[in-house]
Amino acid sequence: MAANRVSLALAAHFGLDDILQSLVEKTQDGIEARGQALIEAARNGQKSSLQILITSKGHGLDVNDTYVQAAMQAACSCGHDELFKILLDAIPPSTQQTFTESRKEETFGEVLHEKNPTFEEDLVVDTSHKPLRWLAAPLNRASYLGLDNITAKLLIDAGENLTAAMDRKGFTPLHLVRTGGAEIVQLLLDKGSSITTPDRFGFTPLLLMSAWGCAAAIETLLHHKSLAEHLPETPPTLWKRTPLRIAASREDPGIVEFLVSKGANLEAVDKDGWSAIFASSLFGRAESVRIFARAGVDVKSYFGENTETPLHVAIKFPETVRVLLQHGANVNQPSSDDDELCTPFDRAVRDNQVETVKIMLEEAKKAPDLTLPSTKKALLDAVAWGYEGVVALVLEAGADVNLVDESGWSLTVRLLVHAGAELTATNKSSWTPIINVLRIGHEEVARYLLTKSSVLAILKTPPGCDVNSQCGAFFATPLMAAASRNKAVQDTERMKTMQYLLDRGADPTIPAGHVAYAISFAAWECSPDIVQFILDRKASTNVSDGFGRKPIHLACYNSLAVLNLLEVQDGDFTVKDSTGRLPLYYAVLSGQMALVNEVLLRSERVGIDINVVDKNDWTPLMWATRASCLNDRTQHEIAQDEDVISLLLEKGANKKLLANGLNRKWSALDIAQYHHAER
Repeated sequence: MAANRVSLALAAHFGLDDILQSLVEKTQDGIEARGQALIEAARNGQKSSLQILITSKGHGLDVNDTYVQAAMQAACSCGHDELFKILLDAIPPSTQQTFTESRKEETFGEVLHEKNPTFEEDLVVDTSHKPLRWLAAPLNRASYLGLDNITAKLLIDAGENLTAAMDRKGFTPLHLVRTGGAEIVQLLLDKGSSITTPDRFGFTPLLLMSAWGCAAAIETLLHHKSLAEHLPETPPTLWKRTPLRIAASREDPGIVEFLVSKGANLEAVDKDGWSAIFASSLFGRAESVRIFARAGVDVKSYFGENTETPLHVAIKFPETVRVLLQHGANVNQPSSDDDELCTPFDRAVRDNQVETVKIMLEEAKKAPDLTLPSTKKALLDAVAWGYEGVVALVLEAGADVNLVDESGWSLTVRLLVHAGAELTATNKSSWTPIINVLRIGHEEVARYLLTKSSVLAILKTPPGCDVNSQCGAFFATPLMAAASRNKAVQDTERMKTMQYLLDRGADPTIPAGHVAYAISFAAWECSPDIVQFILDRKASTNVSDGFGRKPIHLACYNSLAVLNLLEVQDGDFTVKDSTGRLPLYYAVLSGQMALVNEVLLRSERVGIDINVVDKNDWTPLMWATRASCLNDRTQHEIAQDEDVISLLLEKGANKKLLANGLNRKWSALDIAQYHHAER
């Protein structure tokens, strides 16, 4: 019988339908063999093989059959939704009433726990025979497929306690049908499902359905009981969010309006101090913002940890800005903290939000005050960063074209030249605009200013120009500033400016600023071409900054191509920075699988353990679960943070370790939840 069992399972596993059909016809018994084959077909997505096995049963599948249960579980866990539906459809209604609490020789999990000599793996499934356990995953999957009514009825017919948790997340059946329709929600409510039982994160079914945007389910719940009756006695400890606050983050104005009509508290704030209108503004949910404003919420109220108004955080969403302005939002209202760029208009200018700036200038009930110190600084920053569209709008609105910054610099972009700004002005160091433009690498502006006769006259005898001048920031020298990544400038143009500086005495070996050396800055920030350009100038890679970071650390956050250019030895992967972090820590933050694989391989060669800790006991897995961006990653492909986490877990990363966090010890899961990377 063992040979038959293996043959049937093999045929089902590989989808060898002819062989499978022949074996089925020749084998009149062998419950075990057919059960194993059913599991293999379901697990490997072999639809036709699955149908052959179901047909061979003649009278359909038995819900009490442990192999049927295991096959359903395998189809769910492997993502074979269509096969899961086929298995469900093959269970006749009559068998749904006959589920027994235990079986003798075929108790779920006992017969299945047998070594398969061909596949060399244990076919072990959940050892519980209770439907509450084995239907947990199918019910979750069925909710996506619109089949949750079938699976939920199996639970109900089995007489299960519908208020009990079904899985480690603490989900009850009502949680698991979060994407289901009104009919199945009502069915579970009629059968006694609890509306107040929270999951392990404190979410009741209503809170979870608000997060998933299940309008029909939410309406059914609130017709069943009042909104207040759905809320837990103690708010969820993680975020303390109400259903309205959760729905406000989504583009579900229908749900928002329904919750408002049911008396939801419009002023309630979550753990971060965010109200519903603040969250809607932050995520650009214009229609929800309109609903809140019409319901009487004050759009000028302060919210959030930084005491901002909804308009402050809506600047990336022009239509949301328009709605807020229509209901009285003030573009000149400062935030109530120490933010030097404190008005919504300042932020829109500094963030290069052209359409938002235009709307604020044209539609605000009270026009932006261009004389505010913070607004002047925002304009100066926009000029320095080349935001020509924004600068043009602000100048046309009446900004002072001869505005100077704290160092005495006049505005030096093309639009200001057209507006009549003085090109021969000097700052406190006697530097003219053209010298400063060349120093920070604005190639286009420099070329334009060079067409002006007054500038050409000054350039003949530049007073004290220093191509190695330093400051304490990231762009600490003119050479670093010229190398910095700017999407508007091609690498070829950038290297021309760098060569111009080198020809005039710029020294790439002079340490300055946060990353100390030009090669370190390039390894962290620049493209492979720029890195090679600096390496060709005999720059040493055996240098470190004030934080103990070498070029290898910073390259591991950039790209595999840049790392390869450095030609580092395996031993370099053992070098820690001043916080105890290895190059591996930087690599996992990059979100680039090719880079992470290479760094892992080379780290393993020199004995680096996957669970190595830094001075705060953080492991590479913990850093990866932050899923946060330390610097602009838009130069790379889309970050694959989830894939990186999966790879680390496959390599043996321990997700149960604890490290120093805010006021307590944190696990990798805690870190992921805090940084909104729960998946």
